[in-house]
Amino acid sequence: MDAIALYNLERWNTLAREDALFTRPALDLTPETAREAIDPQNLLGAVSGKSVLLLAGGGGQQSAAFALLGANVTVFDLSDAQLGREKVVADHYSVTIETVGGDMRDLSGLPASHFDIVYHPYSLSLVPDAQVVFAEVARVLKPNGIYHFTLLNPFMAGMTFSDWDGESYRLRAPYVQGRTVTTPARELGFSGRSKADFSSSTEHRIRADTFRYPEWFSRKRLHSVSLFGQQRYVP
Repeated sequence: MDAIALYNLERWNTLAREDALFTRPALDLTPETAREAIDPQNLLGAVSGKSVLLLAGGGGQQSAAFALLGANVTVFDLSDAQLGREKVVADHYSVTIETVGGDMRDLSGLPASHFDIVYHPYSLSLVPDAQVVFAEVARVLKPNGIYHFTLLNPFMAGMTFSDWDGESYRLRAPYVQGRTVTTPARELGFSGRSKADFSSSTEHRIRADTFRYPEWFSRKRLHSVSLFGQQRYVP
């Protein structure tokens, strides 16, 4: 286990002990509300009977929703504390949830071409190279399977809705492709835009600049979901 994995393991185990928001099991779902919790735009289609991998997705939240919708759920997570939440969920709803411990950068313990859906809650930013994770996902995903992942829009990193000043979001430390941008925000064209315009602009930056999907995914369907708005990618 390298320094990155050790840091993530210790951090998430600590967050689970402190009962942080993203470590709390979802114990109030119904089959009717489960779909809204994981797929409000119905991008995934029917999931009953499908093999679903929740990648770095421990905590007992999305797993509960998928299980209630009839999916065969496997949760893969580095944190043993987060995986422990899955037992709470399984017992609460009387469902079966398989748990596997490990690093999202190494899925060698999972079978190839096995999962209909890989659902990756917000955690991709916790590793330095997303391409490594993409390669692992491509191996375990069935042809024509769906990879649905969540990420923080990089232009919004470190920013909250409280930063809206009534006219614009002030970009104090914007960047492109991981490099800090020193050009003032007004010269980038963001100053004075509406909230809606800013969201549209930043999502376009993610689509055009940030990710280059490798050819491994030529037969896979990709969904990229920003925490500040949703966008579907189908190469």
